[in-house]
Amino acid sequence: MSASSPPSGTSSARRRAEAVLAVERDQRALEPTDRVFFVHQGYQFEFMRGTGPDPEVWSYSEGEHADVPVRSWASFPDWLRATTEAEIPAWKHHVETVREEINADGSITLRW
Repeated sequence: MSASSPPSGTSSARRRAEAVLAVERDQRALEPTDRVFFVHQGYQFEFMRGTGPDPEVWSYSEGEHADVPVRSWASFPDWLRATTEAEIPAWKHHVETVREEINADGSITLRW
């Protein structure tokens, strides 16, 4: 199998992550058992490394850390907890400051 042809059953997120790595010409960043679960803006992604029930979370961001993945969280639950805690204040602010209006055609207008 070549670096440009992912194994069958490969997730869309993994294919997108492999595309990011192809730009950097480094397919070694992902191991066959890594599971990509988050891709952002086509230049960074996060993935679970390890086959156990509580895998580590690693991150890759183009142009950072010499373009190699780094271990970001000791476990997926740690990543999920930290991400949720970071997003709650942003969502609360959104709810308090943005009013959504549904238009006659079904579209939504946001009013700040």
